[in-house]
Amino acid sequence: MGFEAGSLPNFAFMTAITFVDTVVSHEPFTNSVLFHELVHVVQYQKLGLIEFATKYVRGFLDGGSYEAIPLEMNAYELEARFAAEPTMPFAVADDVQKRIVACKF
Repeated sequence: MGFEAGSLPNFAFMTAITFVDTVVSHEPFTNSVLFHELVHVVQYQKLGLIEFATKYVRGFLDGGSYEAIPLEMNAYELEARFAAEPTMPFAVADDVQKRIVACKF
């Protein structure tokens, strides 16, 4: 299909994956992994299933890798923010909404 085998996401190496509001993991959750996946839950809530899926696939196709998907970049960015200061509250939904309005996904 024109993809390098190494550029496709390998689900065997992913700690967890989110489907709308369900998070599936093959190992125990850490706070960081759970936070990252819950960011995806918010993204699904804000975008809806079809728009999330469209933006996820488009992000992969445009960026060429899992790491370049804007929805993933957002989740990793917010996960890092949470990990740096877990007691400092911030609104994930507000950040996601700002990115939607700014067409960052």
